[in-house]
Amino acid sequence: HSTGARAVLDIGQGGPGALNIEEIAQIGTEMDLLIGSEAEFTAVLGCPYTEGRELLRELFSGPVVVKQGAAGALVDIGSGETLRPVPGFNVQVTNLIGAGDAFAGGLLSAWLDGADLESACVCGNAAGAVSVACAGGPQDVTRKAVDSLQSEGFRRSEEHTSELQSLVNLVCRLLLEKKNYQPYKNFRVLTVSYRLHPYP
Repeated sequence: HSTGARAVLDIGQGGPGALNIEEIAQIGTEMDLLIGSEAEFTAVLGCPYTEGRELLRELFSGPVVVKQGAAGALVDIGSGETLRPVPGFNVQVTNLIGAGDAFAGGLLSAWLDGADLESACVCGNAAGAVSVACAGGPQDVTRKAVDSLQSEGFRRSEEHTSELQSLVNLVCRLLLEKKNYQPYKNFRVLTVSYRLHPYP
């Protein structure tokens, strides 16, 4: 803080080393923002965030962001303020690993660039969505992809489904047109779902 930096605590931990409410409150006195998922806050508070909000507010007065997965995020500016939902992006899920980290990276990048917290959460949601939509997860998240998702959106998932169905139809037609075709007693077709990268 003496250098103008911001301190953020992501409460996301599992196992015996997870922070409890008292530890979060103690660390929180030095924090500018708390981030956690619905499940993480439920574990800490003993109930959903919306129900245990005031308990946390007795110990931490700064802003809180609750990650809600595909639904987006919930922004809590402070006690007495209305909770502000920030909708997520509808994408086809490929890889869930690291989505929360991608969200945090997108949020903090925008927040440190001067965006208000709600706008920063939009960026975080976009980064998380790009992550889950790509096979590589967080390593496929780029500023270009995040910006493109916010401005244009991914191609609709049904378009990908249509492409896959066209491929299956082609394979079946080629099999049926094969010369000297004889019906198979047991006929099995293995199809592998494929994803075109959403950005050139």
